[in-house]
Amino acid sequence: MKLKTNIKPKASVLLVTLGAISIIGLGLATYLTMVKFESQATFRSLAWNTAIPVTEAGVEEALTQLRYAGTTNMNLSANGWTNSGGLYSRQRTFPDSSQYFVSIKPGVAPAQPVITCAASVPMPASFPTFYGMLLGAVGTSGEGPSFATRTVQVTVTNTPLLGGPTSLGFINMNGNNVNVDSFDSMDPKYSSNGLYVASKANDNGDLATVSGLTNAFNVGNANIKGHIHTGPGGSVVLGPQGSVGDSLWVDGHNRGIETGHFSDDMNVQFGNAQVPFTSGSLGPSGPMTVNGTTYNNVVSGDASLGTGGRYQFSTLSGSLYVSPGANVVLYVPGNADLTGIVLGTNATIKIYNGTATGSGQSVNMGTGAGTSGGHSWNFQYYGLPSVTSITYSANATYTGTIYAPQADLKLNGGGNNTYDFVGCFVVGSLSMQGHFNVHYDEALKRFGPNRNYVITSWNEI
Repeated sequence: MKLKTNIKPKASVLLVTLGAISIIGLGLATYLTMVKFESQATFRSLAWNTAIPVTEAGVEEALTQLRYAGTTNMNLSANGWTNSGGLYSRQRTFPDSSQYFVSIKPGVAPAQPVITCAASVPMPASFPTFYGMLLGAVGTSGEGPSFATRTVQVTVTNTPLLGGPTSLGFINMNGNNVNVDSFDSMDPKYSSNGLYVASKANDNGDLATVSGLTNAFNVGNANIKGHIHTGPGGSVVLGPQGSVGDSLWVDGHNRGIETGHFSDDMNVQFGNAQVPFTSGSLGPSGPMTVNGTTYNNVVSGDASLGTGGRYQFSTLSGSLYVSPGANVVLYVPGNADLTGIVLGTNATIKIYNGTATGSGQSVNMGTGAGTSGGHSWNFQYYGLPSVTSITYSANATYTGTIYAPQADLKLNGGGNNTYDFVGCFVVGSLSMQGHFNVHYDEALKRFGPNRNYVITSWNEI
């Protein structure tokens, strides 16, 4: 018997098999394509996000350069920065080929410096092709390297170191006829030839303590034309005659604290004063006669320009004359008596006193300390951590600034007129005894020493 073979089912099986393979292949191709684009998106996102730390590194270098150099054109060209048309720039490339190009455009007051930084981060050298992924040969697209680039523009401001008379601890105003107000030595509306006069006084004589303890601020019977600030949770004690508020409030013989003139949001850190230099300084000059007057020492030069002006004395006593127009930095690690310092016309002195370790040093700010008719930033005193006591004698007039975060400032007594303490201070604690007047110079916010540059705006462009 002869059997017939039907081959049609074999053809059907083949067609079904080919169809299944096609469907599986299409699914695999779709899946691999999705994986490819997901990988591309992941790598792009990674590179995009990595660009921000590189950008921040460029901004940090610019901030460091500003801190080192200020905004003077000469100093901004230091440390490898170049000047092109008033724009100072620097470029850095890292081992992984990431790089940034950063520039500083100095600001002229009231404009602030502007930092622009463009960062480029390499993308993966190539993304896998479909066939490469199918065959397991990743990275065979042959595409050249590409970069993810982000650019930010940052404005910065140099915050004032002396934004108002401040204590890190208690403030105790036990005296009678204690008055606090403000003026502006650079604004004729609030001063006369740069000097404080009561008729032009302003009411921004804010006093602050960082302490958040109960009764951290004892106003006593003082008249404060300004605001009071304490640390979080801090409180204020007032005597029966104490008055805090604006000029209308205080001059109107109102008692207590005017609404809106107290807050407990003072949250600022003050770093230690530092040794200004470790080499390249001059010692005492010995007695010299200037304009018929003999001084124990005479100093000159400009420390900011590197043309002398840096001195170190083991101790300071007797008379010291600062030559007209000089800009002097004086470091005194030992005891200092500042009562014999005389400034020539337009002279400036910064005195750094004490050491980074130890305690118990004291300084006398009695009669003769400070400028005479100059601006408050012409005489700057910085007490290092070993300076723990500053005494201001009776009948003294002081125009200048004091920065000594570890020191107790005692203002004992007062002068024969209203021109007692003019300028600003940052100290560890403050006590006032007897009649005394403090006049905060608001110009210190614009022309005085600064804390550091901080960012005020950050925009991606």
